[in-house]
Amino acid sequence: MFQFRFSRGVLWSALFLTAVTGANAQTSSAQTPPESKRLSVGAIVGYPITGSSQEVSSSVNTSETTPPTVTDTLVESKGAPFTGGAAIRYDFSERFGAGADILHRRGGYNSTVIISEQITDGNSTADLLLSTFEETRAHLLDIPILGRYYFKDRSQGGGVRPYVTGGLALRFATGASSLSEIADQDQVTDTDLTTIGPANDSTLGGVLGFGLRAADDVGLKVDVEFRYTRWADPIFQSGPANSNNNQVDILVAFTF
Repeated sequence: MFQFRFSRGVLWSALFLTAVTGANAQTSSAQTPPESKRLSVGAIVGYPITGSSQEVSSSVNTSETTPPTVTDTLVESKGAPFTGGAAIRYDFSERFGAGADILHRRGGYNSTVIISEQITDGNSTADLLLSTFEETRAHLLDIPILGRYYFKDRSQGGGVRPYVTGGLALRFATGASSLSEIADQDQVTDTDLTTIGPANDSTLGGVLGFGLRAADDVGLKVDVEFRYTRWADPIFQSGPANSNNNQVDILVAFTF
C-alpha cells in the first residue's frame, strides 16, 4: 500500500511538473520572437554634428622684432556633410539587443598659415614672408559594434521604445589625397600634389548613445539615435591640423 501511494504521488508530481513546464515553454515561446523577426538588416544615414578635424583660427606675434612677425593660422574642417551605409540589428530578448553599422564619410581639412610683418601704422601694409596652404581629404570608414538596452518590452505592442546603446568602433582611413601650395615673399608659388599620409590609418573608439525605436506591423523598424564617439588616436595630424577625437552624430536607421 505504501508503495502504491508513493507511486501515485510520483505520478501526480510528474504530471504537475509536466504541466508547469509546458506552460512555461508556451510563455517563453510567446515572448521570444522567431529568428526571422529577431534579425533585421537595412540602411543607415546620419548627420555629423562635429567636423572631422578641429577648427583653428589664431593670430600670434612670433617675434620681438620691430615690426614684429605675425603668424595667422586658419584650419577648417572639410568633407561631406552626411554619412551613410549599412546596418544590422539583432534582438536577444525582450529588452537586450545588439547592432553593427558600416558608415562611410568623406572627411578632411584646409589649413592656411601666413607669416608676415605686422602693420605698424595706417599707411603701411603687411609684408608677406611666407604662406602655406594644405588641402587634405580621405575616405573614413567607421564600423561600430554596439549593445543596446530597451526600456520597454518588445511584446508590449506598438509605440516607441527608448533605448541606450554603447560599445566599440573601428575607424579606417583610405584614399587620402593632398594639395600643398607654398608662396614666398617674392610671390613665387610652389604646388605639390604629394599625398600627406594619415598619422594613423586606423583607430579605436568608445561609443555611447541613446535613441528611439518605432516598428510597424509590416516589419519596418526605424531607429533615431544620438551617438557620441571618442577616438583614441587622430587620423589627421599635420602642423596645426588635427583630427577631431570627439565625434557626435545624429543617425536614422531603416531595417526590416
